[in-house]
Amino acid sequence: MSKRLPSPELSNVAIAIVIGSMLGILAATAYHLLHDHSQYAPAELVQHFIPELVAFAAGGALLSAIIAVVFNYMKRKR
Repeated sequence: MSKRLPSPELSNVAIAIVIGSMLGILAATAYHLLHDHSQYAPAELVQHFIPELVAFAAGGALLSAIIAVVFNYMKRKR
């Protein structure tokens, strides 16, 4: 019998989700800092920013989780 090489270490999907959400928060913050908010009152600004922050964080988490799952699948196939 031939010995199988140990499979490479798999990506941790939970860590990928946390990193993706942090990158999403960073992207949302940069996005909002780079465009004008002069037409918004402070209360409206919070209502404008929070939903987009949540969307960017969820999108980043989902994207990084999908990437980690695909990498794990590719590593297992080898």
